[in-house]
Amino acid sequence: MDNTTREIRWTTPSGKIVTMQHITRRESIADHTVMVDCDDIDIRVDGNLMIGYDGIVDHPTAGKVIQVCGAKIYIAPEILADVISMDKAYHDRYTARLKASMLADKEYTAHVSRINNAMTLNGTSL
Repeated sequence: MDNTTREIRWTTPSGKIVTMQHITRRESIADHTVMVDCDDIDIRVDGNLMIGYDGIVDHPTAGKVIQVCGAKIYIAPEILADVISMDKAYHDRYTARLKASMLADKEYTAHVSRINNAMTLNGTSL
């Protein structure tokens, strides 16, 4: 069971139903009783998951479209602002999580360096 913070649905001119979801928690692949934090945008066209979400791009004739792996998906003009705000919220949350992870890694590396220095008498050996 995924935790969806937001979901938007629209219909393309060809009649396909598109669903865009911002997922913030998913079941663990290894243990389905454990939920893990994530930041994913799931795009489904007629129920089929489209992989490789790359964000919103400009198209010469269709205007703003969603870029996924190997396809571009039409965005209805009446929900364009909602889609753009969901994309921005996704990128903001993802960037914040990435920065926190990089900071934790930097702190861990500094700690390991201090411990190694202490254990080797500041880089010297006996």
